[in-house]
Amino acid sequence: MKKILLILTLLMLTPLMSAQGTDAELETLSGSIKPDSPLYGLDLALTNLRLQFIRDKALRAQLLIDVANERLAEKTLMRLKGKEMQALRAEADETIKVRDAEDTLNSATNEEVKRNPDSFDVARVKLEQRTLVLNRVIEKLRDDGNPNNDGAIGSLEAARDRTKISSD
Repeated sequence: MKKILLILTLLMLTPLMSAQGTDAELETLSGSIKPDSPLYGLDLALTNLRLQFIRDKALRAQLLIDVANERLAEKTLMRLKGKEMQALRAEADETIKVRDAEDTLNSATNEEVKRNPDSFDVARVKLEQRTLVLNRVIEKLRDDGNPNNDGAIGSLEAARDRTKISSD
């Protein structure tokens, strides 16, 4: 099980750590429909509908974390493009998804966890990875020394703090 989690950790960190903040890389991480698209509301609604049909709490938490990470990339991309309103929309959904993931994991009964412990471990590892990746990106932005990075650093720190609460 630990070997599987280690491999999963490396696989998940690779695409996120390779993102150096360029628009092209963020485009890849943020999915096909962006917050500045007229179809974005439909994308949010379809994602929420999909989540309603997932009864397995561990799988639901994993998807919620994946969606939160996608929203984080969207938020960052919109801020780089100077589209603050769209960034705030992505950030709001990101916040909801992280909290929902936490609630989903916390609401699992001992019986549910015993039935599928690996799946619950994967969800918790995803939360921990999210914090780790956010910390590394924040460090890189700080090391850059560019004062224009202050807004991005603040936004990433807020995302990290929300995730830290969730992964405790």
